[in-house]
Amino acid sequence: MRSLLLPVLMLCLSGAIFAAGREAAPVSIKDAASPDGKYTLAGVMEGGSTCRIEVKAKSSGKAVGKLVIPGYDAGDHRDAIAAIWKEDSSACALNISLGHSMATCRVLAGGRGSWSELSLADGLDRVRKEAGKAQGFVSAEAWLPDHNLKVSDTGNNGVEVALVYHLIRFGKPRLEILEIKAQKTAPGDLPRISELPCTFRVFAGAGEGSADGPAATAQFKGPSGVAIDSAGNLLVADRINETLRRIDPAGTVETLAGSVGEYGTADGAGNAARFWYPQGLATDAEGNVYVADTSGKRVRKVTPQGQVTTLAKGFKYPTGVAVDGNGNVYVADATNSVVQKIARDGTVSTVAGKEGESGAQNGRAGNARFHFPCGVGVAADGTLYVAEQSCIRKIDAKGNVTTFAGSLEEQGRTDGTGANARFWGLTSLALDKKGNLYVADHELKNLRRITSKGVVQTIRAPDHADLPLQNPVALAVDTQGRIYVADQNTQTILLVEPVGTGSTTPK
Repeated sequence: MRSLLLPVLMLCLSGAIFAAGREAAPVSIKDAASPDGKYTLAGVMEGGSTCRIEVKAKSSGKAVGKLVIPGYDAGDHRDAIAAIWKEDSSACALNISLGHSMATCRVLAGGRGSWSELSLADGLDRVRKEAGKAQGFVSAEAWLPDHNLKVSDTGNNGVEVALVYHLIRFGKPRLEILEIKAQKTAPGDLPRISELPCTFRVFAGAGEGSADGPAATAQFKGPSGVAIDSAGNLLVADRINETLRRIDPAGTVETLAGSVGEYGTADGAGNAARFWYPQGLATDAEGNVYVADTSGKRVRKVTPQGQVTTLAKGFKYPTGVAVDGNGNVYVADATNSVVQKIARDGTVSTVAGKEGESGAQNGRAGNARFHFPCGVGVAADGTLYVAEQSCIRKIDAKGNVTTFAGSLEEQGRTDGTGANARFWGLTSLALDKKGNLYVADHELKNLRRITSKGVVQTIRAPDHADLPLQNPVALAVDTQGRIYVADQNTQTILLVEPVGTGSTTPK
């Protein structure tokens, strides 16, 4: 579990990891040289998320073939490419791992002096038609005798299917499917995805900056927290700008409190107040906003008029906040390894965990141990939920801490129920009016929904298109079930809607 701390801690301590600057990044390819040494594969990023792979003849250095991989990120340690060459160097299969819970295979073959891409669609389409919808964890396993290629495809039901293609080299090279055979797979061995189809679009943000105004032209810099108030306004913790922003129902963005680029802990009205890396947000019934002022080591209260006061201080690294129906504020104090409560009279107490003692242990209140709790939410019945990198913990009214979904020790990308699910880098959570949980899994670049029964689903576009998420770190859900997501890398707020609900929000 300790190995999981670094990615999330780096995210919180160092600010947004911007996509700019990655465009010219070279792409590393395992086994890039052909067995005979005549060819080599070279990769380079084209734009922020597109990779171009070229086959180059070593003798001349010229490109004799190429393919393009959309949605690839050379700066993401989970995105990788490995080549499997045919022994005679006449063809190559590329296994491509993508950080957002996807893996795919692309095949290139030489013929008549040039290389072209060969399609695997015939076999894969048949598998998905006969066996049901597949998520598409596709990978080449080996080149076999007689010019055959073995490929595996893992479906969203956890079943792995083996496909054997024959490489036809006469005329224009192509692949012909020879065999499709289901493999025996032990439950839980493979990633499984249960999709919740949604649409995605940019709700606000037009690049890095601090400009207020219409949502389509407003700018953000490191948005790290979102919440919705009782009037339907969307509040945004604009962390690098050191401000609290507000987007009204008409789509107009304004700076409610703080001064751009000026950090501090001063209370006051509007731009006279100062924040120091504001992150998690929560709102109460009166429209007040509560801010986890991370580097300021305190929780702030901001009225609808922009008056900022310090609610409580003395925290070590507060990253998430939540408010119950009685006005009590709960705080995820990440590096202090505890969940704390601020009562209406300002008294601070520890709900669960022990200050300064990190661990992975369930139990009663002070006997439980947390490992970097970074998000917190409270249900209508007072139950607390805590996002903690690879799992969601649950704290009942008596202070009993249990694991609601995921694993205390093991990260992954599998959907399922309760302990069968796996997460990888949770940063925040939100609840809807039905008691469903929504979490931002920033390491996987995706969003997950967890029902009140603990069933985990991955939120995806209906056509299996790549998610337009680069670094989702915070989210909020409105009364209609629409999800607002703060994406630090793109400097935008995204609107995610279940398919079929329509939209009445501003364009």
